[in-house]
Amino acid sequence: MRTLLGLSLVLLLIAFCLAEENAAAEPKAEPEAELEERAKPKGCKRMNDWPKKPKFYKKGRMFFKHCKKFTCTEPAPRKYVWKEELDTKRCCSVNQIYYPIGSKILCKELPDECTTVCLECVRVEAKAELDLVVDDDCPERPPETTVIIEVPFDIQTPGHPNAYPPNQDICWSWTPKCGNYAYLEFFDFDVLGRDAYVTINPPINGKSKFYGNEFNPANLPPKTIGFPADTAVMICFKSGKIVNGHKGFSARIIDKPNSDWIHSPNY
Repeated sequence: MRTLLGLSLVLLLIAFCLAEENAAAEPKAEPEAELEERAKPKGCKRMNDWPKKPKFYKKGRMFFKHCKKFTCTEPAPRKYVWKEELDTKRCCSVNQIYYPIGSKILCKELPDECTTVCLECVRVEAKAELDLVVDDDCPERPPETTVIIEVPFDIQTPGHPNAYPPNQDICWSWTPKCGNYAYLEFFDFDVLGRDAYVTINPPINGKSKFYGNEFNPANLPPKTIGFPADTAVMICFKSGKIVNGHKGFSARIIDKPNSDWIHSPNY
């Protein structure tokens, strides 16, 4: 009887020791709160075709690829989303298609067969913008000057009242008769566009270059101009390689007798 009792105690002791060893070998289960905290994202996860590191991008971090800018945002707590938009410092957008700086989007050869105009994505003050880029292989056209020999004389741009052509460089010169002064009157004025303007000499109130129309009047010439007596007048018109359908100007120049004479009594 005693032998059986002793054997039972030994078996119980062995079982207890084995249970303690198994408990020590098993890893401790982590609290659910810690597991949930580890599972939460630390930022926006990188996309598959990005470099492997870093795996997560913090809120506010940006990543640039091709013409797109990705910004990590947090619209809700612990919810990170990439915001995708055009990288306006490096690319332009046309019809929702992105073009890097230097891309020629559309090109056209002008009727003169020596000028090509391209819509191109260019850098303007650290920003990508669309602009017309002109490639001109034309020989330089000499300026034309018309010497007026009789007034009144009507001055107008080529093709007026239709749109003036490109690459015009034309001048009209008049020297009034002795004791007279030249008087210029504009009937209409519509000169706008790249490198399109009118010059008048002698200057009017210190200004000799004019352009604009009724919708852009800041740099229009006066409607009527009386020049100093016995002073030669030169009116010039210049247009660039690209014109935008403006019709130019029409004007008339005449002579008027100078009335600023000083007379002796009973003259």
